[in-house]
Amino acid sequence: MRQQVGEIRITERDLRVGRQVYPLFTIARVQVVPLFVPRGSQRRRVFWLVVLALVTAVLAWWGLLLVACVPALWALLLLPRTVRHAMTPRRYGMFVEAAGIRYATLSAGDPYELRRLAELVRRALREPPETDQVLPVSADVALV
Repeated sequence: MRQQVGEIRITERDLRVGRQVYPLFTIARVQVVPLFVPRGSQRRRVFWLVVLALVTAVLAWWGLLLVACVPALWALLLLPRTVRHAMTPRRYGMFVEAAGIRYATLSAGDPYELRRLAELVRRALREPPETDQVLPVSADVALV
């Protein structure tokens, strides 16, 4: 279940993301990575759909309509899953590594928003702010 984040707060000693608090001195690095979506298996499914469609067309052209039904049925079984994977939007995650443990902090569909936030956190790690910084976050960003 994802919960929307309104803001990220960076103080002199802490990074606050939602209710989570990470001390700045324990943060080793901040990364933005794509979350796993099996795109390779999607390409294989599309390849097999094309192969099955060609086999069905060749068998139907030869007049073997009863035999052509088998690859057509396989193609119909693969089609819904392929379409669902093609429509799934790609998500990205921002990870904070603190005290040797990697924490998934945020997820979003826009990698540029997460990279912007990660760069601001990295800047705060290099030079801790003297006053509290409140970073506005777009509506798509959610807690993991």
